[in-house]
Amino acid sequence: MVKITVRVEGMACGMCEAHINEAVRNAFPVKYERKGLFGRR
Repeated sequence: MVKITVRVEGMACGMCEAHINEAVRNAFPVKYERKGLFGRR
């Protein structure tokens, strides 16, 4: 298993995070995705 951590700056809302997550899922075979900035509340 390979772990890659990417820091994304400039997200202003949950929709921004959703767009980034969708782009990652479409580009790579992601099995697990940790919620980012807005999922930590």
